[in-house]
Amino acid sequence: MFAKLSVVILTFAATACALLALRHSTIAVANELASAQLRIQRHDQDLWAVRSQIAELVTPEHVGTMVADVAKFHPLILPGETPGGAPTLNADSGEWIVAENSPKPKGSKSTGPTGPQ
Repeated sequence: MFAKLSVVILTFAATACALLALRHSTIAVANELASAQLRIQRHDQDLWAVRSQIAELVTPEHVGTMVADVAKFHPLILPGETPGGAPTLNADSGEWIVAENSPKPKGSKSTGPTGPQ
């Protein structure tokens, strides 16, 4: 009887130790996860601070100056040459430029080789 009672007590003790070890590892993992999230949050804050500094320093005029120092700078799409025939605004005159091959809006009257359509 004493032997059975000793085995039961030792089994409960071993189970309690195993559960305690599992609980400890769970708490350690949760602590590690929280510290990783805090590190990520600090890095995000630093990243946004650097991005805001870059945004303050880089303006379109500044980029144009930097590019002009390196190479000859010209636009990829020339005035009047728009993808899909969309009209563009001429920066010098303030007038809209429509490419000749652009589709006409519905209801507009255009004269061509065949007359009004």
